[in-house]
Amino acid sequence: MWLLTTVLLFIIASICAAGHGDWSGMAVIGKVLVIFGVMALAALWATYPSFFVVCVVIFVVILIIVCRK
Repeated sequence: MWLLTTVLLFIIASICAAGHGDWSGMAVIGKVLVIFGVMALAALWATYPSFFVVCVVIFVVILIIVCRK
């Protein structure tokens, strides 16, 4: 329970510090979310191989839309 409390306090403190111009805590939170997202995608790719094809197609479509502008 103390770990959950520590994480929640870090998130709240990071948001408060970002309000005063210090964005380093928000950067750490973003990096942690990206790491968990990559791990979740890897787990899904291992479980559902066809999911990889769907992700590649979606990525290519997004890349085409972004590069068009």
